[in-house]
Amino acid sequence: MFQNKVDQLFTESSFASYINFLQQILWPGGKPAASSPPRTEEEKIETKKKAEELLLKRIPTAVLKILFKNPKSKIRFVLSVFQDNEANKRLIYMLLFFLLGEIIPELKTTLKSEHIPWLKNIVE
Repeated sequence: MFQNKVDQLFTESSFASYINFLQQILWPGGKPAASSPPRTEEEKIETKKKAEELLLKRIPTAVLKILFKNPKSKIRFVLSVFQDNEANKRLIYMLLFFLLGEIIPELKTTLKSEHIPWLKNIVE
């Protein structure tokens, strides 16, 4: 049952719908989506607080108490890890590489690590 659901996620028609969905988000009406106005510092602080609250609500209290002595500080630490733009880009590129490698296995052997510096540590 579970395998059938997973298999349905990776069918050709599913990928076509994923691509169409992304295309509509990134290029509504065939044009690049308008960029949103820059957020104020207050908005950024509010978003950070909401993210902390959501993470704390999603993880059961018992688990938090077992794993962490001070859950709020640990959640802040986890969120701080994702504040580095370069590290986030590398993470996304790596995830895309692995996803494409699963979809197109030949890609792993075709790409040369000397062209992609971060790939050297993964492939070799």
